[in-house]
Order: sequence, then structure tokens, then C-alpha cells
Amino acid sequence: MFKKIALSIVCTAALLFGVTFTIKNAQVVELSYYFGINWQVPLSWLVIVVLISGILLGMLIYFLSSLKRKLTHKNQRNNNRAESS
Repeated sequence: MFKKIALSIVCTAALLFGVTFTIKNAQVVELSYYFGINWQVPLSWLVIVVLISGILLGMLIYFLSSLKRKLTHKNQRNNNRAESS
């Protein structure tokens, strides 16, 4: 019961923070890329996109390293079984 209440409070606070951040940072910024590509976007959206991209990249790196560790462990276990036979 306590976990549900705590989760509700955290989610409500995060939502409130996100809404107020978006309202206070509505000004448009211009990003200039290579080859003359320009993109105009509200600052709040830019921050959110960068934050989500960083989280997804971190999750991908963690997943790949975890997968490598599992495959290495599986190969070691198979080698140990083959040696003991």
C-alpha cells in the first residue's frame, strides 16, 4: 500500500515538474546542423528529447554489456561441461 502511495506521489511530482518546466521554457531555439540544416524547436522539447535519447542510449549500452556477460558466462559453463565429460 505504501509503495502505491509513494509511486503516486513521485509520478504526480514528476508530471507537475514537467508541465511547469514546459510552460516556463516555451521560447523557441534554433539548432544549426551541418550542410545548412536548421531546426527551430521549443527549448523544453529539446531538453526532453536529449534527456530521453540519453536514457535510451544508456539502456542500450547496459543491455549490450549484459548480453555479452551472459554469453561469456554461458560459453564458460559449456566449456566446463565439455572438459568434465
